[in-house]
Amino acid sequence: IYAARTFEQFRRDFWFRIVQSWFRLLIQRQQLDNALESTELLDKLAERQRALYEAGRARLYDAAEAENRALQEQSRVAGLQETYRLAVDRFKLLINVPIGKAMTIDTGTIVIDPPVLDLDAAVQIAMRQRLDLQTERNALVDRQRGVRNALNGLLPDLDLAGEIRFGSNDTYYYDAVLPSAEDMNAEASLTLSLPLDRQNERIAVRKAQISLERGRRAYRRQRDAAAIEVRTSVRDIDANLFSLDIQRRNVEIARVNIESIDADPDTYTVLDQLSAIQSLQRAQNGRAEAFQKVQE
Repeated sequence: IYAARTFEQFRRDFWFRIVQSWFRLLIQRQQLDNALESTELLDKLAERQRALYEAGRARLYDAAEAENRALQEQSRVAGLQETYRLAVDRFKLLINVPIGKAMTIDTGTIVIDPPVLDLDAAVQIAMRQRLDLQTERNALVDRQRGVRNALNGLLPDLDLAGEIRFGSNDTYYYDAVLPSAEDMNAEASLTLSLPLDRQNERIAVRKAQISLERGRRAYRRQRDAAAIEVRTSVRDIDANLFSLDIQRRNVEIARVNIESIDADPDTYTVLDQLSAIQSLQRAQNGRAEAFQKVQE
């Protein structure tokens, strides 16, 4: 039973690790796409500032700053692309796919609806279904059985032994096949041992009792730790949902800022436009990370 639970725990952890790695892979791809979008916006800004400078309507510093930021973002995109390729190869190893085999990553998002749970109900479910707690409870029963077995060593021993032998008088053949009662020889013995000096047995009882008490404390500690972990996870669901909602609003606000700048770019400085592009990318990455936490 313990071995089966150990394998099932490994299977659950491995399944979660695969799903977690998959979501992280999607988030990395989303961050790469966000960086590509920022690169496109920065390239447009650099081209516009270069044209304004050539027309004598902008400073050289503004044009150089816009072009410098565009080049920095291109370098960052190259690093993100390499990181994403490495993440894909690691995911192939995780699911036992050859590295050289081509793989198409579907960027479609898998949406898992968050569970609606009460704190007390979630703790009760964990107390019943968590395999580590089940194993710890069974181990506690084993220790209690060990104490009872050790106590049996202090009780008096009463042993009953017996022996019955059949022989033959060799007079007739059938006497060897069907012996008579006269050929039977029986012995019986009854031995009583009193616990007068059982120091080793008493020490064994004490060790078993100490082990039982340690097991009880360990189980209570593990049970309380599991309850705290479950309560924290349930609260994190609400907190991550709230964070995801905030990040979505940040993306909307950042896009509104970009649209307002595109509508009248002459009223904004280069630093304002660069800050708006950076804010959009930061908000998009924050939304992707918040979504990942909610799914996990």
